[in-house]
Amino acid sequence: MIAGILCALGVLTIGFAGYFLKDLLAKKDNLEKDTNFAIAAGIGFVTNFFDTLGIGSFAPMTALLRGFKQIHDRVIPGTLNVSCTIPVAAEAFIFIAVIEVKIITLISMVAAAGIGAVIGAGIVAKLSEKTIQLTMGIALLTTAFLMFSGKLGWIAGLGT
Repeated sequence: MIAGILCALGVLTIGFAGYFLKDLLAKKDNLEKDTNFAIAAGIGFVTNFFDTLGIGSFAPMTALLRGFKQIHDRVIPGTLNVSCTIPVAAEAFIFIAVIEVKIITLISMVAAAGIGAVIGAGIVAKLSEKTIQLTMGIALLTTAFLMFSGKLGWIAGLGT
């Protein structure tokens, strides 16, 4: 079963990479002019490396991309989903092959992430930049509160 999941993941990753490359080449003249590929790639490498260690990549990537003026707030959610797809697929290959996980857990987590990305992208694409900023701010504050509460023992069961 694991071999089948890894094969499916490989096919989907290759398909995504091909579609991404095709879209990138078709729109190469419309890329943002104020960005630097080396800076953005460095940010992506560092944050996805730390994501593999369990730190996460979306919050630090958002902060660094904004700090280095590499992105407009309006496109942050989509950029995070697209730019992390291939590195996260590589992480998935490694972790699925090395760490024993129940199949039902693995399939339900992959399905939830996929459905959330598809539905979320459709919703976020229609939002204004101000609404995205407000929503991200609330989400980050909520996450910080939950992490803080877990560390202080106010809320149990938030993981280790």
